[in-house]
Amino acid sequence: MGLLDGYKTNKAIATLLASPTGTSAEARQAAARLRQIGAPAVPRLIAALASATPGSAIENLLVGLVDEST
Repeated sequence: MGLLDGYKTNKAIATLLASPTGTSAEARQAAARLRQIGAPAVPRLIAALASATPGSAIENLLVGLVDEST
């Protein structure tokens, strides 16, 4: 993951943490950005789980991104 991708990933995760329900327009854009980044975002999403509430947008997004190869 490049430096810019890492920054975009961290910024999107911070946006999702600020909006735990993931219903705001910014949170939806952040989730779409993370889906676009894909597998390289998984380790950072896992690290963010410690700060997330159960059932948060991060948890839901991570479930969609994790497969056997990640």
